Amino acid sequence: MPDELIESAKFPSDSKVDTDKGLVEGVKLVGVGKGRSGIYSNEVLKNAVTLYEGANVNVNHHLRENGRFVPYQSRFGLILNPRFVEGDGIYGDLQYNPHHDEAKSFGWWAKNSPKSVGLSHISGGKTRFTAKGPLVESISNVKSVDLVADSASTEGLFESEDADDYLWKKNDPDGKGEGEMDLKSLTLDELRGSRPDLVESVLLESKDAVDQKAIMSERDSLKIELDKYQVKEALTAKRSKAVELCEAAELPKELVSDVFVESLVATDSAETMQALVDDRKSIEKSITGKPRSIPAHLVESEDFDMPTDPKALKLAFAG
Repeated sequence: MPDELIESAKFPSDSKVDTDKGLVEGVKLVGVGKGRSGIYSNEVLKNAVTLYEGANVNVNHHLRENGRFVPYQSRFGLILNPRFVEGDGIYGDLQYNPHHDEAKSFGWWAKNSPKSVGLSHISGGKTRFTAKGPLVESISNVKSVDLVADSASTEGLFESEDADDYLWKKNDPDGKGEGEMDLKSLTLDELRGSRPDLVESVLLESKDAVDQKAIMSERDSLKIELDKYQVKEALTAKRSKAVELCEAAELPKELVSDVFVESLVATDSAETMQALVDDRKSIEKSITGKPRSIPAHLVESEDFDMPTDPKALKLAFAG
């Protein structure tokens, strides 16, 4: 979506005014150099000249917000014969309706005090922020060129070519257009007044960053919980496998202690687990040559503790 560019220019004192025909020749539409919407170069304005042909002129600005349209009674005229003057700006002829309610008043101002009125364009284009301030890279369309009473004092993005914009005045007191914007001293209020669109973009990016951070944090938490669940499931499955191997080997319950089962779970492969089970089975057989049970009176004794050492096992199984 193109950036909205709103710039103003005073009527040149040498404009030719014909109130009978409703024509003012040589009105300035936009100038080369600094503007509150950005810096306009010769090339950008030269490429945009044809966009001003037939552009509507309204009495005051009417920003098309929430689908609202310009009131019929606000339509004042149109721009004809736009032309570019190198190093100066775009000029054109204002053809207005001499029967409009504001025509007589406008004619007086145009003849007697042209510096008291001006034209302010609303256009779409592309801007880029640089160390010297916003730079207008292109103008893609012209929505209207409107008649304003005092463009130099208009709020927001409205300005006059002859008005010293605060940010520029502070950094370019000589008005040569050679000053650079001191970003270190730039305040939020100044930025909000000069580039509300930029402030809005920063806020949106900040919100997106916060939302993204929250999503990433939630994702990491879920991953940790998933990892814990997977580890728990793996241990449960491995423990079941250990018990299954012990049962398949027909090891006596007395030899399948919790410690032995956990030692099987701690192995790094099924082969190692099977080897430990086979080893315990061989120990049982080596004692008497065949599997034997521990005497019942020993197992039932509260003081009995299953030995794990091979020699102790041999003694425990000895008749």
